[in-house]
Amino acid sequence: MSQQADPTTMPSNLGNLDNYVFGYRYYPIMNSRGGFAWHNEYSWIRGRGLAPDGSDLTSNSLMLGFDFDF
Repeated sequence: MSQQADPTTMPSNLGNLDNYVFGYRYYPIMNSRGGFAWHNEYSWIRGRGLAPDGSDLTSNSLMLGFDFDF
């Protein structure tokens, strides 16, 4: 998005994305025969000027999950 069709009418940050992600994984059980992991992740994203009225679009998501390994 470094080159816009008409830079005089469009903001220079049109279409730029800002994304922040925080996540971690916790292993309460881990041994040679099996294991268990618990995952957590939060994501926030903003798209500059992408809404029909020209404002920013934002979205966030939360993921919680677990893995078993045998």
